[in-house]
Amino acid sequence: MSDGWASEAAARLRSQRESRKQENAVLLEHSNLRKEQGPELWNDLRKQVEAMVDSLNAEYGQPVAVVQCGKSGEFIVRLTADPAKEREMKASFAVSTAANALNWYTSGHKENSSGKCSLVIQGGKVVFGDQFNAFTVEMIATSMLDALVLE
Repeated sequence: MSDGWASEAAARLRSQRESRKQENAVLLEHSNLRKEQGPELWNDLRKQVEAMVDSLNAEYGQPVAVVQCGKSGEFIVRLTADPAKEREMKASFAVSTAANALNWYTSGHKENSSGKCSLVIQGGKVVFGDQFNAFTVEMIATSMLDALVLE
C-alpha cells in the first residue's frame, strides 16, 4: 500500500518540478523580451509625444510646449502657454520592472494627475498595458498630454 502511495507522491513531485521549470522558462523568456523590446517601445512613445507637441505648437502658432529629455528613461513636457501657470508632465520608464514600467504625473494643476502602465507580452510582442488592456503609444501620449493641457 505504501509503495502505491510513494509512486503517486513521486509522480506528483516530478510533475510539480516540471511545471516550475516550464514557468521559470516562460518568465525568463518574457524578461528577455521586455529587455529587448521595452526600450524601443519607450523610444516610440517619446517620439510620439514630441510629434504631438510639435503639432500643438504649429496649431497654436507659437511654441507653447517643449519636450525636454533628461537622463535615459525620462522626459518632461513643459506647457508654457500661461507663464503664470507653468505646468509639466514628467514620464519615466524602467525596463527592469514589468509592473508599472511606465509612470507619469503632472504638476502645476489644481488637481495633478498620474498614470502608469506595465510591460505585457502579447503574441510574443511587448506592449504597454495593464492586466486587462493593451495601450498603443498614441493612446498613452494622448492621455499624458490631455492631462497636461486640461485644467
